[in-house]
Amino acid sequence: MEGVIIKELQAVNPLDERGMTYEIYRGLETKQITLCKRKRGTYSGNHYHKGEDPSKNLERFVIIDGTGRLLIYNGISLEENIIKESEIIIGPYILHAIIADTDICFEEQRCTIFDREKTDTYSADSFLEYLDHCKMPINRSLFHKYLKTLKEI
Repeated sequence: MEGVIIKELQAVNPLDERGMTYEIYRGLETKQITLCKRKRGTYSGNHYHKGEDPSKNLERFVIIDGTGRLLIYNGISLEENIIKESEIIIGPYILHAIIADTDICFEEQRCTIFDREKTDTYSADSFLEYLDHCKMPINRSLFHKYLKTLKEI
């Protein structure tokens, strides 16, 4: 889907017997890393961003351990991607959730310090209203499929 990039992590030392080393967020200004551990059968997110916070325009996170699914909906299409050891980059105005198929650990890179008063995080409940307001195309049946997928967890 346009506005979302999923990249498998590439080790910088694939022959090292000790294990792998990955260089992530290379060249990016980082002021905060948020580490999230989620239990199997839960989900995180189920929101979108408008890009008001530079850390959400683009939102960047890395799946460190575990396997999940990234559910993304942009108003006209819906995708579900298997994610593990991946860097994920999400642009504004894309409704998204991470479903933990196993216990999962991921980190989010922020170029700003998190401000609870200005999160630039908007719930799924307001997404269709927002798209209507902007006169964007909407496939409502896919939106309901998105929500149904999360309800089945």
